[in-house]
Amino acid sequence: MNLIRITACLFVLLWPATATSYTKKNSENDLLQQKKQKLFKGDVLVRLQKLQHKVIAVKGEIFIAALPEYVWQSLTDYEKLDEFVPHMLESRIIKNKGAETTVFQKARTGVLFFNKTSQITLKVTEEFCDKIFFEQLKGDFVVYKGNWQLDYDKSYGGIFLSFHADIKPDFFTPQFITRYIQKRDLKQSLQAIKLRAEKFNNNNISLQTQ
Repeated sequence: MNLIRITACLFVLLWPATATSYTKKNSENDLLQQKKQKLFKGDVLVRLQKLQHKVIAVKGEIFIAALPEYVWQSLTDYEKLDEFVPHMLESRIIKNKGAETTVFQKARTGVLFFNKTSQITLKVTEEFCDKIFFEQLKGDFVVYKGNWQLDYDKSYGGIFLSFHADIKPDFFTPQFITRYIQKRDLKQSLQAIKLRAEKFNNNNISLQTQ
């Protein structure tokens, strides 16, 4: 009898915490589905956050109606990124060692009176069709590191692609200009990757149906 009472008391004590956790989880799932719906309908989400020491966290998300391999092909075609990614002047592989690649890139961007050509050498580490991690080895940034992540959702028939990076240029730029440029350029880059991956996907489907 005492054991039953103790069990009942424990259930009463733990139930509010369990209920709160369940409600929170449901709320998070609802928010995730709402975000996916926005992305599926064509929205491109870009968010910026100020971190310590003038570092800016940049995050972008987009939906791509393509199989993972075609999104992956678009992201990892390092020698051709300058052919379709806006503002990129040069992109080439310096060294390729399995899942780790060293990539040199040059880009020019700006707004109004401020224009800048920047160079960067990145260490890129791949987890096939899942994640790509990158970090500056040398270049025009104090901090430049982050990752790409591919989230395939069969129910939507495509990839939810996300980009995250912590960035701090090694040259003076007013913060409001840096934030504007990062937000604009990331949105344009995500749209360019979407266009290319969906083109690969559609071309492949056309070949299969011929």
